[in-house]
Amino acid sequence: ALTDTSACGFFIEYGGNTLYHVAATGELVKENAKIYAERNKAEENFVQDNVTIYKTMIEEGPWPSSVDGIFGMGFPALSCNPTCVSPAFNVEIFSMCFNDVGGKLILNSNGVAEGLAAGPIHYVPLVSGFRPTYYVVQMDSLSMDGEELSDSLFPHEAIIDSGTTLLLLQDDLWRAFVRNLQTNYCWIPGVCTTGISIFEQGVCLNLMPRGLPMLVFKFADVVLKLPPSFYFIEYKMPDGPVYCLGVQSAGRERTVVGNTFMRRFHTVFDRKRMQVGFADTNNTVCGDVSVSADVDPISSSENKRSKRTWSVMNAVCLTAGGVVVASSGLLLVLISVVADKKVQRAHREVLERRNM
Repeated sequence: ALTDTSACGFFIEYGGNTLYHVAATGELVKENAKIYAERNKAEENFVQDNVTIYKTMIEEGPWPSSVDGIFGMGFPALSCNPTCVSPAFNVEIFSMCFNDVGGKLILNSNGVAEGLAAGPIHYVPLVSGFRPTYYVVQMDSLSMDGEELSDSLFPHEAIIDSGTTLLLLQDDLWRAFVRNLQTNYCWIPGVCTTGISIFEQGVCLNLMPRGLPMLVFKFADVVLKLPPSFYFIEYKMPDGPVYCLGVQSAGRERTVVGNTFMRRFHTVFDRKRMQVGFADTNNTVCGDVSVSADVDPISSSENKRSKRTWSVMNAVCLTAGGVVVASSGLLLVLISVVADKKVQRAHREVLERRNM
């Protein structure tokens, strides 16, 4: 049973200054924690007594209803919010792979023996620091259509973080990314459309756009390719799926390589050797993370404009949770984010506590 520590509280937040910003506040409690093997619920893989847990009392923002908590695997220096606590499972190496509906987390292993990787693991050294916090690597380039976005922006640091949904580009890099799409792919609705843009949070397409470029990342000597089927995220809506750009600006912060990128790869976090590894994912074990878009379905001999038949609407129509705007046959979907009054009230309470 939970034991009240009665003395300390916490505040933690994610998402920065975006529509996806969430926060939680509450108190610290003690609990005995157990992790069981996936296929043998009777086998206890890890048992830890008197683990400190953040007991959430107030939530702010659009927390998914299916999320019960956060299993933090960052460096111990991140366990100060503001009270510093010992991580429940401070392992030297762990690995993960996941898709849109689930995944695998392997503790004390690079995941090879468990079959998570479909090929060799390519390692990138972490940027060394006196007191490491995030998993930070050096990003040497980001290319589109075979051209590096900007020589002047590299190298710079990037954080590898499974706790971030999107790929967040440092603002100058984000602007270069937007310029490339607007220069070369203006025919795609929402790229150069006046008044509404896929670069705005919550604006989506009704079909997956075709002919977009591969994003090619270079971390140290490791080159990793991200097809558009990964940097556009599919969301299930009552009237059918929509496809939203999974790349946004990180503002003045460092680039954060989140789930938009990580769901393409099996990722290894090796704290002992201070490195992060990437490999192709074994879809049989991890679930399908379709890579069909690794080869652009529109060949160089064809017009880059998609030959698919787009659904057409001749008027602006209301849909559940948003507005659909017809544009050149391909629909732009604006997903509205409405804050619940209880959440707004909790937000005010959190701010009041922080300002006391």
